[in-house]
Amino acid sequence: MISPINKKMKVQDQTIRNEPSISYYEMFCNRFNKNTQNNSMHESSFNFNSTNYSNASFGNLENTNLNKSEKIETIYGLPVPIWNTFLDIKKVVKLYDWQNKCLSLSCLESRENLIYCVPTSGGKTLIAEILIVQTVLMHQLDAILVLPYVSIVEEKMKALSELGMRLQFIVEDYSGTRGRIPPIKRRNKRTLYIATIEKANAIINSLIEDERISDIGICAIDELHMLGNNADRSCTLEMMINKLLVHAPVTQIIGMSATISNLGDFATFMNARIFSDDFRPVNLDEFIKYDYDIYEINKKFNPCDEIITSHSRNMNDITIDEINGNGGRAYYTFKKLHGSSIADVDNIYPLVQEIIPSKSVIIFCPTKRNAENVALMLSSNCNPNFLNIRVNEKMQLLATLKEDGMGSMCPILSKTIPCGIAYHHAGLTRDERKSIEDAYNSSIIYVICCTSTLAAGVNLPARRVIIRSPYVGRNFLTFSEYKQMSGRAGRAGIDEIGDSIVILNNLTDKEKFINLIRDGKRYCESCLSLNDYNGLKRLILSSTIGPQIYTNKTIYSVIEKTLFYTQQCKNNFASIDETVNTCIEMLIKNRLIDIEKSQLIPSPLGVASNNSYMPLEKSQLILSHLRNASKTLCLQNHLHLLYLVVPIDIEAYFYNYQMNYTSIFNNLSEYDQHVCLNIGISENMIFRKSSGNRLPKDNEDKIKRFFCAILLHQVWLTKSCWKVASMYNVDRGIVQNLLSNSASQASSLCRFVEKFEDLWCLEKLLPQVAKDLALCAEAELLDLLEIPGLKVTSARELYDNGLKCIKDVALCEEKTLVKSSRYLLSYEKAKKIIYTSRMLLSQKVKTLEDQVEEILKI
Repeated sequence: MISPINKKMKVQDQTIRNEPSISYYEMFCNRFNKNTQNNSMHESSFNFNSTNYSNASFGNLENTNLNKSEKIETIYGLPVPIWNTFLDIKKVVKLYDWQNKCLSLSCLESRENLIYCVPTSGGKTLIAEILIVQTVLMHQLDAILVLPYVSIVEEKMKALSELGMRLQFIVEDYSGTRGRIPPIKRRNKRTLYIATIEKANAIINSLIEDERISDIGICAIDELHMLGNNADRSCTLEMMINKLLVHAPVTQIIGMSATISNLGDFATFMNARIFSDDFRPVNLDEFIKYDYDIYEINKKFNPCDEIITSHSRNMNDITIDEINGNGGRAYYTFKKLHGSSIADVDNIYPLVQEIIPSKSVIIFCPTKRNAENVALMLSSNCNPNFLNIRVNEKMQLLATLKEDGMGSMCPILSKTIPCGIAYHHAGLTRDERKSIEDAYNSSIIYVICCTSTLAAGVNLPARRVIIRSPYVGRNFLTFSEYKQMSGRAGRAGIDEIGDSIVILNNLTDKEKFINLIRDGKRYCESCLSLNDYNGLKRLILSSTIGPQIYTNKTIYSVIEKTLFYTQQCKNNFASIDETVNTCIEMLIKNRLIDIEKSQLIPSPLGVASNNSYMPLEKSQLILSHLRNASKTLCLQNHLHLLYLVVPIDIEAYFYNYQMNYTSIFNNLSEYDQHVCLNIGISENMIFRKSSGNRLPKDNEDKIKRFFCAILLHQVWLTKSCWKVASMYNVDRGIVQNLLSNSASQASSLCRFVEKFEDLWCLEKLLPQVAKDLALCAEAELLDLLEIPGLKVTSARELYDNGLKCIKDVALCEEKTLVKSSRYLLSYEKAKKIIYTSRMLLSQKVKTLEDQVEEILKI
């Protein structure tokens, strides 16, 4: 057991892997004894004196004097000064009891793998961050923090940049098109890679190929239960963990998970210990509403107990505070509700208005359209006095949204925002979603009507969560989805309690939901066997790439270290040998691997497919299309290149949309029509498609891909998703998603074509296309837009106020940045942007220094 405080240890006596030329203890003493008059981000290259930036070194501890003969007091493996700096940056006064228990586990002292489970909002990520700092500073090894979504990576990048700056390590963003593969090898500083699942997998694959995987000391994975989410991402996550277990067995793997029923399978697969706790900083009360009655869910039921208690109250008993203009209060019940122009059939409004405006409410809706309708209904029922609350800020928000839309404004949001209500779903652009999230965090918006993606993708807590329907789209809610949604209720440090209410409209849904709660923890199953064992095929292919050589027989040593194998053995699955052989035969048939002297050797196509993560079954087709295109590439404008980077899954962008293809084609320029014909699309094909005739699938796909390319080209020219969406009568969010997914596809194709010499022209052209699609703004703003999460409108404001590049932002003070922005930029947010800019600049400085050192060695 590790004593949490005042443990004496000699850092120089630690045995660590990859021991650097200078011991950490010497470096530690040097840094702490260093004169801090040169308050620089990087000791020799960049000066922040003009900003009074005095915290670039370890916690501004200029008076601390250490020498190598002293023993250093540590708290959970970190010297006390570093520990105090960490808590100061994280604004943590004291750890929760469960966090102290977890950090005191003996398995962490020996750097074993750990899976820990705590409810949403319990403070899971803090444990991982402490272990990461421990690894990066005390063991001088790199770290990976794996997060499920790009938006969360961007937020965490901003949150941890100050930590990296003050504790002198690099923090890099690996999401979307950001991040270099393979990562740059740093000489004197260690790196924390904050990455999405796909990017983390790419990092690990590239480090294995370069024989640098031993540089990774820890890999912390959030939302570990996503291993059983029945999606390609689940396979990617399982393969990533498998690679670490096979190629880096001493790398510590930390998994953060929701509570699931088969954690034992996970522990066996990962060779990990388990720690679980049911702590929540704010108590959560869970209810269901059926008809006019509200029932409390019995969270500590035994199998023979009732899931729900006798009804807590009736809707007719709910009294609402109506704030009068003179400051007095009038009370009325649901039945006396007046002034509604839209029917509140589910009686949502009384449940909302007893919370707002002093507290906030999130309403989860089954569809995008329903989220918009609920927002309109609530604003129609809204207490008129709410219109007088924070009027200036609401007007600023409306102006921001109009600016985000380059003069266009959503008519629904223009009606709901004055009431403090907004909707949030994928139909909004990224900048619109960001503006609404910022306004919600600033209490300008106090009700958000959203789809389920907000529960997993954005950290927005509320005093009350209302689940409008137990469905996500057409599918009934899963236990994991319910827990993610309800877990948003109750904000630590703000609310004393949180509650969630699920609205059930019929007896069938009520019974299904009760069974869902009764069954409780979900069972997570490996996804490698789905879609004809596609994940297992990719794992076998990926394993053949790297220093290790495998045969049909030795490949089992890799497969044995998967959740798939663990669960198959548990279920006495007899035909695993036959399954593996079938997968290998398919890979050979598709020319992804060859067999030479019984050894499995990846082909160039196999390496390209693995590195780019292209669908295995379509790799040959993609290569054929790229080779054909390279022979007749039209480069007078970007249309042909954009056609090549349209995502493979194009049906998602045409669902429920009818386009007049003939009209669109006729309005193209003569050159764009030439591009269309050059691709292999004739006017006759377009006419038949517009007439409703069915075409061969290959021709259908060509036409759809080309018209997606037209949308992209218009965005490329106008820099506005709003204008293009209006021009072609599609949701602006669809255009935004097409844009971001095409940027990712372009980035993947960059990795794909680099293995083929005959595609050298695409290897040169595609990287810039990927970058321009990802940022999609005027050329002068591209440097500023490298700052994660910075909106185009914010970048334009900074540029117009003289902050024209990352260096300008890094050098400015918080008050300067706030004054440079009209739109809801708080000092806290400004501070994060400045630290993130400094971190980005630090990365560039360090990269250049390493290059100079390398040249001087020659």
